[in-house]
Amino acid sequence: MRTGKESDMFRMPKAVEPLISAFSIAFTRPTFNRAVVLMLGAILSLRHRTVTGMLRAVGPLAQGHWSDFHRVLCRRVWSTWPLAKVLARLVVELIPPDQLVVCAVDDTNPQHKGKRVYGKGRHHDACRSTHSHIVWVWGH
Repeated sequence: MRTGKESDMFRMPKAVEPLISAFSIAFTRPTFNRAVVLMLGAILSLRHRTVTGMLRAVGPLAQGHWSDFHRVLCRRVWSTWPLAKVLARLVVELIPPDQLVVCAVDDTNPQHKGKRVYGKGRHHDACRSTHSHIVWVWGH
C-alpha cells in the first residue's frame, strides 16, 4: 500500500498493510494518507507526540504543507466511532473463543467547577445520594 502522492518513497510493510488499511473506512483517501504518516510519526517520535513532533520524526515522508497534517486532527470531519469499532474487532479477534472477558467500567463523574466549563451539565451523584436526598454534581 502506497501512502499516495504525498510519499512516493515510503511503502508500508506487507505484514502491516491489513492492520493499517482496516482503519481507512473512517477517512477520505487524502485524509487517510496523512493519518498514516501521522501514525508512523507517533510510533517513531521519541519526544513529543504533537503533530509537529510527529512530522519531525518522519522527516521527508511528510510531504505537503504542515497545516494539511494539522487539519487531519483539528477539523476532524471523520468520526472516531468507526475507528473504535475496528480496534475493538481487532482486539476481540486476538482473544481465544473459550477465554472469559472481564470488562471494568469507570462511571466516575469528574467534577468541573468554574463559570466557563465547556459542556458542563448537572449529573446525579450515585455515591453521595440517598433515597431521600439527591446530590447533583456539575461537570461533564
